Amino acid sequence: MTAAQERVFRSMLAGHKGAALHHGDGVGADAQAHEVACSLKRDITIHPPINGGHRAWKESSDVRAPRPYLSRCKNIVAETDMLIVAPAETQEQRRSGTWSTVRFARKLGRPVFVILPDGTVS
Repeated sequence: MTAAQERVFRSMLAGHKGAALHHGDGVGADAQAHEVACSLKRDITIHPPINGGHRAWKESSDVRAPRPYLSRCKNIVAETDMLIVAPAETQEQRRSGTWSTVRFARKLGRPVFVILPDGTVS
């Protein structure tokens, strides 16, 4: 996440008292979100990928069984009430796990908050 994305994410998570974080244990935004949630003393559920090449290997008392990337992303959406993403791009991408997860969450009617690199939320 950019500094602006991380600042907005921290504010959003802090503003939802008692909210837990579910993430896919990827390097980058997942790992940063994990650290933010830890600093706010939030519960964390990790949904790791089968392929460990881009895994952050964060620790939590609640870790799901490893699954293929798109499958674990669908599980994250299925187990949560809303989705917050912080993509590297400002425009939706067709071949992106992040954006595929956004589309799935929207299809299920979940609230989706996209924190763009400059910190604006759509």
